Parts: sequence; structure tokens; C-alpha cells
Amino acid sequence: MAHIPLPRYLVEPRFRTGRSPKMPVRNQLVHGRRLEQQLRTLFDTVGERRDARAPELPPLPAAVQLLVESSAAKGKPILTQASLPKGWNLEVVEERPDGILTAISGDPNLAKLQRSVGAFRQNERTAKGRLRFGSTKIAALQGIVAADRTLKLGEELLLQGPIRRGQAYLVDIEVAAGYSLDDHAQRREEFGAYLRAADAVIIGTGAIVEEDYALFRARIAGRVLLDLVDNHPHVMSIDTPPLVELEGMALLDIDALRLPGSLDQLAAGPPIVVIDGGVIPEQPLIRQALNGPVHRRDRKST
Repeated sequence: MAHIPLPRYLVEPRFRTGRSPKMPVRNQLVHGRRLEQQLRTLFDTVGERRDARAPELPPLPAAVQLLVESSAAKGKPILTQASLPKGWNLEVVEERPDGILTAISGDPNLAKLQRSVGAFRQNERTAKGRLRFGSTKIAALQGIVAADRTLKLGEELLLQGPIRRGQAYLVDIEVAAGYSLDDHAQRREEFGAYLRAADAVIIGTGAIVEEDYALFRARIAGRVLLDLVDNHPHVMSIDTPPLVELEGMALLDIDALRLPGSLDQLAAGPPIVVIDGGVIPEQPLIRQALNGPVHRRDRKST
């Protein structure tokens, strides 16, 4: 029997079996080098942005936010929040239908992802012929770039034109710090400390905390707003509050002396109080204080 050169088969593309989508056929050397160049560009971009920060701005967390673009199979992204290798140490905070994942790495050097890309490029394999360090799915990794401010600025804020550093803005800031993970409580505290150190005014009693995000409403200077969208790794989006809430907040600025006084209670008959307008349950300033909305109509409409 002729000798079978096993190394020949070790360098050929290997595919996962079962229902998992097949990985794209890649030239490992070319694809690995391209991803390594994208990582270098990402580090350069993040470094340049941070070097341009004003020295009086508060320090930032040691983390980086990035966009991970997946290849598709049968019209569906191969890499999803559920299928992303755990060994890459990426926290997916947003999953888009177009196959782009917004992720946060607590390691600004992305060491685990770099190791997987290197193992894929060099075709590092185990004794059983499998690619090492979770690098099998590197074939499905289409692109890696730093998160961009245009993806974080909301539509209403963009309509106001370029952000002016000296102008004050009232904004809603969405932070990847929901209640689904225990360590996110510390992340919310650190973000609140950042805002206070930046002389921001936090509206209300603090953040509204949902499962996968926390919402801070604050008045901040334009230079702080730009720092948040360009550099803060935990900020997902920033926009102006909804118009109906802005109109409601304007009532807070009414001087108490301008409010009408109450009538003296008459001796005969019970007092009658009419409250017009009702309550908007979604209003962030009162949302946490409500046990539940109550609607009552004592008079039939005619």
C-alpha cells in the first residue's frame, strides 16, 4: 500500500458537521493577514481618538468597542450572538440583521481574538487535526472595525447639525449595563461617576435599568458628548429625549410663585379635586415611582 501523506489533508479546509452552517472556503494565509491588518487599523483608530482627548476629561474604562461582520450562508449570518466563540472574550451588545455584531472587549488588546486569527493564518492544529484556539470560525469573520460615532448618534441629534463642543445638550444615553449580568451594576456606577466628573447633570434619580441596557438622561457639554460617542466603550447610543417628554420636563422650570393657589376648603361638602392630563407610564422621571397605571372615569362621555 502506498504511503498516504497525512499533512496534505491537514491543510485542506475542514467543515463542521451537523446542522451548523459550513464555513466559507478561505485561503488561510491571505484571510488571516487581512484580518490582522484590520486589527492593526482598529488599534490605530482607537489610539488616535484617545490621544486626541482633552486632558480634563474623566478617565475611560480599559475596554474597546468594535463591530464584527459575519459572512453569510443561505442568506443568514454565520456568526451570531449565540454562535460566537466564547474563547474570543467578546460581549455582544447588539445583533443586527445584516450580520454585524456590536461587541465589547474588556481587553483593549483583543489578545484572545488575535491569537485565534494567528492560529488560523498559520494553520495551527491539534493532534487530531482541528484548528486551535477556536479559530475554525475565523473563516466566517468578514471584517473587524472600531465602532463609529455615526452609529451611536441618534436621528434627532444628527438633525441638529455638527456637535458643538461648548454647547449644552440634554440627551438620553444608552449604556451596555443592564441587569442581566451582575458586574453591570459596577459598570452603571462607573458611568455615573464619569458623568459627575465631567460636570454633567444627571436628571431624575439615576438610570432606568432594563435587561440589557441602562438609560441615563443628562445635561452634558458637547465636548463630553463627543468623548462618549468616540471613545467610551460602553455607550451604545445617544439621542435627544422624545418631544412629549421634553414638553413635560418644561413644567419643572415653572416657578412655584407662578402656580395658582388652592381654594380654601368650604365647611359644607367634601373637597373635589380634578387632575387633568393623566400620567404617561413611560416617562423616565416618574416611571420607577409608579406601582401601576390606574385609569378611572367617573363621568360617562356624551
